Amino acid sequence: MNRMKIGVLLKDYKKQEGGAYSYYNALVEGIAAYQFHKDLEFVFIIVDSAADKSAPKKNYVIEPAKTVERKHFFLNMLNSIAKLKGISYLPLSGKIQASFQKKYNEEIKLKLIENEIDIVYSLTPYYSDLDYPTVVTHWDIGHKSTYVLPELIYNHEYNSRSDYYKKILPKAFSIFCESEAGKEELCRYQHINPERVHVVPLFPGNIIDIRLTEEQEKELLDKYGLSGKDFFIYPAQFWPHKNHFNLVMAFDIFNKQYPGTKLILSGGDMGNLKYIKALVTELELEECIFFPGFVSNEELHAFYKNAISMVMPTLLGPTNMPPIEAQALGCRIICSNFAGHKESLGDGPIYIDPLDREAIFKGMENHYLNKDIFESTKVAHTTINDALNAINNAFLSLAPIRKTYPLNFGHLKILLALWLFSYPSFL
Repeated sequence: MNRMKIGVLLKDYKKQEGGAYSYYNALVEGIAAYQFHKDLEFVFIIVDSAADKSAPKKNYVIEPAKTVERKHFFLNMLNSIAKLKGISYLPLSGKIQASFQKKYNEEIKLKLIENEIDIVYSLTPYYSDLDYPTVVTHWDIGHKSTYVLPELIYNHEYNSRSDYYKKILPKAFSIFCESEAGKEELCRYQHINPERVHVVPLFPGNIIDIRLTEEQEKELLDKYGLSGKDFFIYPAQFWPHKNHFNLVMAFDIFNKQYPGTKLILSGGDMGNLKYIKALVTELELEECIFFPGFVSNEELHAFYKNAISMVMPTLLGPTNMPPIEAQALGCRIICSNFAGHKESLGDGPIYIDPLDREAIFKGMENHYLNKDIFESTKVAHTTINDALNAINNAFLSLAPIRKTYPLNFGHLKILLALWLFSYPSFL
């Protein structure tokens, strides 16, 4: 009875999702391999049927998603249609999605209780209310902490975020943040008891473990017409908050004084790529600003190892994974002057106001003029093991609270209903 069983929610993340994909996969692999305290048992729960291909093979896995899709086949089909672009915001679509989500959550709860899961853990922000003890992961509160940007405000995004922070997050059993700065920001904006918030430090992805020879690095650079220390790199999806606009404007200043250097803007299009490419054309920078799209981990590794520096003037924090990865690989950094960046990166980077083009230019100039005397060396950084140690300690501290009530407390009605009516239903 003293042992606490934690169910880790597995979802389907694509490589094109960038940092979220790297973080999630590294953490799943880490949890599967880590030796947790004897009073903790971690199992995996597939809440997204497409996630079964990434589920660890050595751990106990529960699959409520397949049960839902089998028992509620017709409603599942309607839900898939209701979520299509252009249809999803229609009133009837909303009702169908809500009805399916209710069935989905009820089945998940039944599986959780059947398998004696004490508490569930979402490795990334989880927007579904399971009405079950849940530890959620918090990344940012951008719709309040930064500027009025379209991806945070429009197309119902602001309402969705507000509902999450109003209805889901306050019910979380505990919240895991990536930094003390993130914890402080969350508690300040949402008036959450800081004792319910634990820091699980952000760590670099598996990219830092890649091993390439000099010949392999050269081959990858040759693919893009690059050579060592003749380019800057900014790996970021093309969202407005990534602030490519002001970086390009700063590079225009730089290029006029130091022609011949290149800027690599890698990442997928999230709606802003055409706009940024038009700016590059207007400034006549097509020959020195490259858009390679989504690149492989090997290519990004080679970029980090050979760039003059990584430049990341993002408007959204307080933490980000790319600077941690770059620093771990010995790449110099210019990044936004967020408290979370300073906490995780220390004194190494040049910190800039991301809206100050002159400051971005000065940072690039500093690294460019000193590129020949800089020796690329790896520096100490937060590791996946640091994060797993923090997770272990956090759940040990939560166990005495969670064990104050039984598994089925508050769920007797839903259990009875599911057992009595466990046949395929539609709406």
